Amino acid sequence: GSRWAETLVQADTASPGTANSLLKAAHVTRTRRAHQITAASLNSLQHKAYGKYTEDAQSDGQEPLEFGVWCQQRAECCPQFQYWATTLNLELSIFMFVRSLRESNFSLYMDALAELCQWFFALDHTHYSRWVPVHLKDMTELSDKHPDLADKITDAPHVTSIILDGSAVVEMLNPGGSRTFQEYSTAVFIPYIESQLEHRSRLDLVWDCYLKSGSLKATVRCNHGKGIRRRVTASSPLPSNWQNFLRNSDNKEELFSFLSEQDMQLVVKESKQLVVTDKKQVLTVPPRKDTANLAPCNHEEANTRMMVHAADALECGHRRILIRTVDTDVVILAVGLANERSEVLNELGLTFGTGKNRRYIAAHQIAKALGPEKSRTLPVFHAITAATRKKTAWATWNAFPEVTTAFLSLASTPSELPDGVLSTLERFIVVLYDRTSTCCDVNVLRKKLFSRKSRSLEDLPPTRAALEQHIKRAAYQAGHIWGQAAIAFVSLPSPCDWVWMKLGDELEPLWITLSEVSKSCHELISCGCRKHCSGK
Repeated sequence: GSRWAETLVQADTASPGTANSLLKAAHVTRTRRAHQITAASLNSLQHKAYGKYTEDAQSDGQEPLEFGVWCQQRAECCPQFQYWATTLNLELSIFMFVRSLRESNFSLYMDALAELCQWFFALDHTHYSRWVPVHLKDMTELSDKHPDLADKITDAPHVTSIILDGSAVVEMLNPGGSRTFQEYSTAVFIPYIESQLEHRSRLDLVWDCYLKSGSLKATVRCNHGKGIRRRVTASSPLPSNWQNFLRNSDNKEELFSFLSEQDMQLVVKESKQLVVTDKKQVLTVPPRKDTANLAPCNHEEANTRMMVHAADALECGHRRILIRTVDTDVVILAVGLANERSEVLNELGLTFGTGKNRRYIAAHQIAKALGPEKSRTLPVFHAITAATRKKTAWATWNAFPEVTTAFLSLASTPSELPDGVLSTLERFIVVLYDRTSTCCDVNVLRKKLFSRKSRSLEDLPPTRAALEQHIKRAAYQAGHIWGQAAIAFVSLPSPCDWVWMKLGDELEPLWITLSEVSKSCHELISCGCRKHCSGK
C-alpha cells in the first residue's frame, strides 16, 4: 500500500484511528483536509528537489531543465517519484472539481471531470466509469441541443451583490490556530471576505447593533447566556471558548468594531465596492459620497438592516443579490422585498449552512408563487404563528383564507388593533388547534380540549387575554419593524403602547393580564407529598 495512513500518524496530522478512517472517507471534511495537507507536502518536496537540481546544474555549468520537463524525466527513471507525482495530480484534480462546485464554474467542472474520468476506469468503479463519460458527452452537447439552458449555466457570475450577516459569519469562522484577534482577522476573517468579494462587484457586511437601553432583544439574549467580558484589541489573546465569548453582547460589539476597522484596510479593485456597517453609520471602500439610503440607520438587528442594504444595491443597479444568513426571519423579509421590488429585481437568493448542509432559497421565486397579497402578509403570519409548526399553520391559513384580510390590516403599520381583527385571528387560532371546531372563543376551546380530548396544558391554545397581548406584539414586530425593513431610519411608536413593559433600562413583554394558573387554580397543582401538603 501507499502507507499514507502511517505517514499522517508520524507527521502528527492524525491519530491512528482517524488516519485509517481517512482511507474509507468516513468523514468527508477530515478526509479532504488530509488530502490538502498531503498535496501541499508533496508539492513542497517536489519544488525543493527541483531547487536542489537547479543549484547542482548551475554549479556544473549546465542549463537546468524546465520544471515540467524535469518532472517527466524524473518520473521515467524513478518509480517512486512517478508514484507520488501521480498521487499529487490526482489530488489536484479532485480539488479542481470541489472548487468548480463552490464557484459554480461550469468550464472548470467539465475539465476536472474529464481529468477524473480515467481514474474511474483505473480504480474499477463500474458505475462511474459507465455513466460519467455519458454525462460528459451530454454536457458537451448542451450548447447545441439546449442553447438557452447552456447560456444560463455558463453565464457566471449570476450574483453581482452579496450581503453577509456579520454575526453569522463570525459564528461560522472559528479561530482555528489563531492566537490573537489580529491573527484571527488576518488569517481567517479577511481571507473569507476577500473570497466572497472575488466573484462579485459589491459586498455588504452588516452587523447587529446592541442598544444600551430600550432593546426588544435584551430578554432573548439573556436566555442565550452571558459569557465572560473580554477586551478586544489587536494584541489581545483569543479566548479559549469562542462560543462562550460570543454570548456577551459587549464582547461582540467590540469585536464587530475591530473587524470593521480591519475591513477598511482591504485593497479593493476600482470595479468593486465594500460596504461595512459601523453602529448607525456605514464605512465604504472605496469611499462613497452618497450613503443617505444606508445611514444613519436605527435598526437594532442585522435581519432588517440587510433589507436596507439590499434595497440600496437595487438602487445602484444590482439585479442579482445573494444574502448569507442563518435566520428564517430574513427569508420572510426577503420574500416581502422581492414582492415590492419585483419590477427591477431579477434574483434575490438566500444561502444557509456550510458544506454538504448548505442550502439555497430563491426568495424571488417564492414571492412569485405566493402572489402579492400573501407575500405582503407573510411577516404577520410568521410573527403570529411564532413557534407553532409551520406546516400545520400554513395548512390552517389555506383552510381559513378569511384571515388574510386581518393579516393585511396588521401589515400596514397600524396605530391600534383595527375592529374585527382580534375576533378573526381568534377564530384562526381555534382552527389551528382544532380543525373541526365550530366555536370562535379560544377559552371555550381550551376547556373542551382539556376536559374532553385530554390535552396537556402545554398543548392548549392561549387564553383570550394572552392571545390579545401576543397579537399586539406581533402587530408591532411585523407591521412597524418588519414592515419598514427597507427604510434606514424608521419612526417607531413606543413599544409600551404595544404591550411591552419598561423595567429600568430594559423592555420586557407583558405576557398576560390574568393571574397565573398556579395562583388562581390550585386544583391543577400536584406534588409528591404522601400526607397532607401545607405548601398549597
